[in-house]
Amino acid sequence: MLKNKLLITGAIVLTVVATACSGAGKPASSATSASKATSASAQTGNEKMPQATEQPAATAESKSNAAASGGDTRSIDSLNGGLEKLKSYRLHVVYNYDGKNAKGETDKGGIDLLQEIASNKDQHMKFSGAGGGGSNDAGLETFQIGGVYYLYNATAEAGKKCTSYSSGQQDAASPAALFNPSDMLGGLNDVKLVQKGDNVNGVAADHYAAAESSFNVGLFTNAKGDVWVAQDGGYVVKYTGQASGKAALLGGGVDGAISWEYNVEDANKIDTIALPPECAASRPADDIPVPDNATEKGNIGNIITFKSPDDPAKVTDFYKQALPGKGWTAGEGSMEGMLTYTKDKRTLTVMIAKEDNGGSNVVITDAKTQ
Repeated sequence: MLKNKLLITGAIVLTVVATACSGAGKPASSATSASKATSASAQTGNEKMPQATEQPAATAESKSNAAASGGDTRSIDSLNGGLEKLKSYRLHVVYNYDGKNAKGETDKGGIDLLQEIASNKDQHMKFSGAGGGGSNDAGLETFQIGGVYYLYNATAEAGKKCTSYSSGQQDAASPAALFNPSDMLGGLNDVKLVQKGDNVNGVAADHYAAAESSFNVGLFTNAKGDVWVAQDGGYVVKYTGQASGKAALLGGGVDGAISWEYNVEDANKIDTIALPPECAASRPADDIPVPDNATEKGNIGNIITFKSPDDPAKVTDFYKQALPGKGWTAGEGSMEGMLTYTKDKRTLTVMIAKEDNGGSNVVITDAKTQ
């Protein structure tokens, strides 16, 4: 059914992002959690999505303008063509369906995907799913802020909503490169010019109309749409459409209707992206040092993890020298492979294990005491 196709599409987007980030330096345990969280959201998302805005029919004036232009037509092979030329933008796709399943029961829902690219290369992606007659916002989001990646789940319990990890490479995994809008909506053939110079989402764009024969994704019957292409840059600014029919949408003999709306907003106007408070708070405290040569850095809640090419003895010496300078006092429970320090009403435990192939694996717990 189409519902499964849409939810799986969105889940794959975030799974691929999480997997790519894992390859860039994310601990294996965190990668597993991200994959499970994404899979669960695809199975349980039930929120009713906002309906795409239906565009008005072409006015007499716009028809006249189209006739004056000679009825110009063009094809759009890829919806994201030209986006790479923008310094920043916000891309929002809403996809809704409403039909009946093989038992004649109402089946409706959709997906909502938001992607933001900032001029400083920070990135944000959010996927929400809907369907099944109930409502539940999956609330799964990924952030790339500098060289640090965050996986945020708004539905998780307190203290576990945000997982972060660092590759040390700002461009190691780019959601912009992993998500292609055309994979969801396809391209368009022979769309016809309706109006030149419309102001859409703050930019001058040319308006084209798509007939049923324009669609090339093979899902649609009785389809129509409108698309606006930026005069400067040639990228798609807005794309709306509706389709209905049997078989092609929801399976053999099943009636259904589908609508979608695609928008590119705030072109070249997004300088930074703000983290959710839980993610901002999950950053390691300033008084917990990490060696400069640490790799695969990550943290969730009050736990920090990383690997070091140095042997445990050298890592131990690093913390014995660095922590007192940050106001920490050595505790009595220290032993080989585990150091304890206290400060105010906090206890810091540093566990250092030898890796089989050399180097060390380090886990630091920053716990509050009564």
